[in-house]
Amino acid sequence: MLAAALRSQANVIVTTNLKDFPAPYIRTFDMEVQHPDDFICNLLDLNPAEALDAFRQQVARLKNPPLAAAQVLDALRRSSLPASAARLEALMQLGFTG
Repeated sequence: MLAAALRSQANVIVTTNLKDFPAPYIRTFDMEVQHPDDFICNLLDLNPAEALDAFRQQVARLKNPPLAAAQVLDALRRSSLPASAARLEALMQLGFTG
């Protein structure tokens, strides 16, 4: 994964396997490593309305089986993305529109 990130000139490696990518070592390549939950939260912070709109579109496209937004948020929580789910839920409660 590191070789692919270097070859593509990536700035961030997104992985749940943080132990195999120690931050001090990764910084020597002018890169950082982030857990997917942190990465998604950063995206949500960059443009909350657009991110929430994308989430709503994704939920609307779920057909087999169809799922409600609350069910998708629960799935995110079970998939090691609790902070992302919490942020999306808060944005929905605040009434953000995209």
